[in-house]
Amino acid sequence: MKRAAADFLGTHDFIAFCSNKQFKKSSVRTITALAIETLGPEVRFTVTGDGFLYNMVRIMVGTLLEIGLRRRPVDDIPAILASRSRERAGETAPARGLCLKEVYYP
Repeated sequence: MKRAAADFLGTHDFIAFCSNKQFKKSSVRTITALAIETLGPEVRFTVTGDGFLYNMVRIMVGTLLEIGLRRRPVDDIPAILASRSRERAGETAPARGLCLKEVYYP
């Protein structure tokens, strides 16, 4: 999962990782950090970026979990991003445990 998470870093069009296609603004976002920590039975994902689309992080996490469970190849992220197709990305991770830690305004 950590290897695949690196493919999210940088500026990309994340439309494939958004569950709401009915918006008019840009779906381009920049992910500056994505850390994965194992704490006993818990796996913690920490994502830092300049903004997030609807369910974007939950879909990213769901896709990474599928990679971790070997349900999809570790190098799948670039192809999903390029496809711009929600159907190519993984399942949406459940909202339980989801926490917004901090918001920075320039």
